[in-house]
Amino acid sequence: MYKNLYKIDLKYEPATLEEIERIQKEFNMIFPEDYKGFLLYSNGADGEVGNNQLVVWDIQQIIDFFNELLKYMGEGDIPDILIFASDGATQGYGFIGENGKTSIISVDLDAIDIDYSEFCGNTFEEFLKHLSENN
Repeated sequence: MYKNLYKIDLKYEPATLEEIERIQKEFNMIFPEDYKGFLLYSNGADGEVGNNQLVVWDIQQIIDFFNELLKYMGEGDIPDILIFASDGATQGYGFIGENGKTSIISVDLDAIDIDYSEFCGNTFEEFLKHLSENN
């Protein structure tokens, strides 16, 4: 489905349910059901969504990026956002959880400031639709 609609290369091996549950627990984040389904099909992807480049990171890349942030910013300064994708350059896309509900936002990877973020959807499909309709 994603490949046909959005020119996304699904070249990655699927994630396991255990890997998905582990990262959700580690970061205290509940992923949208359709994103979990996506990971179970392809643990990462890259391609074009509309006029936007999209690189969906695999689970290990998500963890590695967070650990790099931790080294750079320190534990108390990391915003409550879990970056899971980028445009391959300076724009990041991440999950933010509030009141038991997860949303997807875009944020500048140079600053990662939630105050300057943009709402992109509540589900992975809404996120992809948002990207396909916005430049």
